[in-house]
Amino acid sequence: MRILAGEAKGRRLNKPRAPSVRPTTGIVKKAVFSLLGSRVDNARFLDLYAGSGAMGIEALSLGARWADFVDRSPECCATIRYNLREIGFEERGVIYCLDVTRFLSYCEIRYDIIFLDPPYRDPHIDTILNLLTSSDTIDEESTIVVEYSSPLASEYGNLKKVKDRRYGDTVVTLYRKGGKRFALFTREALTLQLMAI
Repeated sequence: MRILAGEAKGRRLNKPRAPSVRPTTGIVKKAVFSLLGSRVDNARFLDLYAGSGAMGIEALSLGARWADFVDRSPECCATIRYNLREIGFEERGVIYCLDVTRFLSYCEIRYDIIFLDPPYRDPHIDTILNLLTSSDTIDEESTIVVEYSSPLASEYGNLKKVKDRRYGDTVVTLYRKGGKRFALFTREALTLQLMAI
């Protein structure tokens, strides 16, 4: 498992040994960051169900100013800590080793991008997205990205779906408050971006 682009491109990341951890594939990772484009620059990034921390670390490599990582598994938290230290990003993020629901219930930090990669078929995904709508972690400019096994609802409270894409057995869905859209790459620009990774 490697960092795909940016200042740490090509660097290897460790992954937890737990069989329940399902790393985001390279194809899906490329797709997520191509859809986000320049919004990653100087962003505050939240990686929920972080696993190895690969998505938050990729964001840091691509120019995010800060990344927070949330995972309830001590093994995953130890892996994220190791990866941040090995890449040299340990001063650019914090690890919260606790349940996502508990984190969202008290967090008052505002994020530009929130990435969720819950266990596939997790029965609590609707609860988590509804909790996000009433949390202090998002505002009108925040973008929520969900990696899941099937299409999700078009809205959760004031979160409206603005885009979704299927990649094999994975669906990537983008939400924003009120469905506020932002410019996505054209097909030509997306092709160039993927070629550069």
